[in-house]
Amino acid sequence: MNLIQASRNLNQAGSLISGSDTSLIPESEKKKFDEFKVKLPEFNGFIEKAIGYSDVLMKIFGQSGPQRYILLFQNSSELRPTGGFPGSYALVEFDKGVMKKFMVDDIYNPDGQMKEKIIPPRPLQRITPNWGMRDANWFVDFRTSAKKVAEFYYKDTGILVDGVTAINVDLVPEILKITGPIEMPEFELILNSENFIPEVQREVEYERTKGDGQPKQILVEFGPKLLERLSGLGKEGWVNLFALLVSGVEKKDILAYFADSRLQDFAASNGFAGEIKETDSDFLMIVHSNIMGSKTDAVIDNSVSLNIETDSSDGLIHDLEIKRKHKGGELGFYNKKNNDYVRILVPEDADLVSINGNDVFETGSLLDYRKADFVSDPDLERYESRVKRVSGDAEIFYEGGKKVIAFWMITEPGQSKTVKIKYRTSVQKRIYVQKQPGLKSEFKLTFDEKALFEDNLDSDKEFQF
Repeated sequence: MNLIQASRNLNQAGSLISGSDTSLIPESEKKKFDEFKVKLPEFNGFIEKAIGYSDVLMKIFGQSGPQRYILLFQNSSELRPTGGFPGSYALVEFDKGVMKKFMVDDIYNPDGQMKEKIIPPRPLQRITPNWGMRDANWFVDFRTSAKKVAEFYYKDTGILVDGVTAINVDLVPEILKITGPIEMPEFELILNSENFIPEVQREVEYERTKGDGQPKQILVEFGPKLLERLSGLGKEGWVNLFALLVSGVEKKDILAYFADSRLQDFAASNGFAGEIKETDSDFLMIVHSNIMGSKTDAVIDNSVSLNIETDSSDGLIHDLEIKRKHKGGELGFYNKKNNDYVRILVPEDADLVSINGNDVFETGSLLDYRKADFVSDPDLERYESRVKRVSGDAEIFYEGGKKVIAFWMITEPGQSKTVKIKYRTSVQKRIYVQKQPGLKSEFKLTFDEKALFEDNLDSDKEFQF
């Protein structure tokens, strides 16, 4: 009711302001008046969104019964399909609108309890003998990955969850700009927006932690302190946080899956379900997966150019060029070889013409699964059942109604790598370009030599030809 009344008040204020005689306003107050007039639609937009969210938020926060969620902290310095490797997670429980539990843990801890041995995806078989929650975000479609995370967590712990949310850790420094620095005396650190990522990365990778020596203890200690700081935010802080979260949804820094179909529909309609977009137009999505490449995605510059030309045979020729420049860094985990398993999602009727510049990567498994006591995952088995190897050491298969062209890009520190792909589609009047969560990339699009876009691809884009 308070939100609805606030919306009415803002609408009334807008009507009064639009009808005001500005000549009656003192000169000394005109600047403030003009600033408020400009800000008013933004404030009203926030309130309207909050009203739309309120009923759903009550359900999410357990107003009608206890709710339990997994919160994945995805590190985009080690890219995976839904944003990054989830080295840490939190189990969050709500009841009657109150948070009853917020437990941060190393994702390897529950995985260590799994008794069932499951064959992992083929590109992962060289780095891990079995599939677990840590690698479950293997599917491009977030709902599919999140359901697998929840399934594996149940196998690990016997605990059922009502949903899975993923947050890109790059969002945390932006939150710290709102909350201010947080002291971590047990680690002799003050974490702020500038040093959060490198300091936590250094702590985790080099295991300098105090106390029980757990490499991710710093995140265990940091989580409750951040929540405490958030709970003390004033009105302006909450407005800024809400604006940041809305921006985070648009940039794919926040994704969510809910077992409740109503909540899942809400996530999809508001753009944070992370599904592969259904379109009747041309389509492109480039998805990177860092395999045994440490945290090197943090020091790689990505750029993509797509030139589309009308073909004489009543189709469209696409010349796609992917470039990656590995800058390395002063810390050891930045100076590793980046092994990138790339998936290009295109329309289902697309035909691959050629691929050049990609690499061969040895993907042999660590053991012989035929002789070991391992089982196949039926979802993964279906996913991989249609994989077809084509010329140029590439693979073709399907996901989410799209054709997938998959290959390897291996980039050494201090070097660059370029892969060129040519494919043909039927004639379309527009193209939908979907952003991979966590990926920072330049994108250039031209059609019949006409420039349509050249900038950072920080959200999904649709272009008309």
